[in-house]
Amino acid sequence: MDWKELIAIAAGHGKAAGLTQTEIARRTGAHQKQISQLAAGKVEPRFGFALRFFEAVGIDFVLIARDKGHKTDEK
Repeated sequence: MDWKELIAIAAGHGKAAGLTQTEIARRTGAHQKQISQLAAGKVEPRFGFALRFFEAVGIDFVLIARDKGHKTDEK
């Protein structure tokens, strides 16, 4: 899964919660145009902004450390 897919999921969650792009912008400290471009997949966010975006739409982004020996499936 890439950033565009994660942002699309988060944007859909925000929309379902009744949040406007203007409200998400207010919550993240960004401009509405930035939120629009992000939601449309026109830009990739920096990690810190992505975290603020997820928080603004009500999604917790959790990182979990794995054991050294754990292997992930690669495409």
